[in-house]
Amino acid sequence: MLDILNLSSNSLTGEIPQEICNLTNLQILDLSNNQLTGEIPSALSDLHFLSRFDVSNNKLEGEVPSGGQFDSFSNSSYSGNPKLCGPMINNDCNSRPSPASGKRWNNLRPALVIGITAGGLIALVLLACFLIARLAYDDHTENVVPLRRRR
Repeated sequence: MLDILNLSSNSLTGEIPQEICNLTNLQILDLSNNQLTGEIPSALSDLHFLSRFDVSNNKLEGEVPSGGQFDSFSNSSYSGNPKLCGPMINNDCNSRPSPASGKRWNNLRPALVIGITAGGLIALVLLACFLIARLAYDDHTENVVPLRRRR
């Protein structure tokens, strides 16, 4: 029977495993100072004996579960995760842009820069070709003597 799980400062990556929610006698869960991503599993609220919880200084996002023991954990349990939101950390989830729209803009930005750059280069090449052709035509027609028509 596992009471304490301290995996802090282990350079862990990925999401918090759902299997942790099966540790029903867990009293302390410390996952701080890692590189964890994704959301905090809401099923952690089923760990009724959990008295200390710390996921600070990760890359977690989404809404912090509420209810049960989650209402008693301090703000410092979640600090260092700027994309977390919820009433327990005084960060309203409704005021945040949706993650999908942010990702869409980040994916679009390089394509937009490449497209504008390529379009600008094509326009410059066409302008240069036009000017060169115009100069060549003007030089060629400058020495031509108009012929008089016979009647």
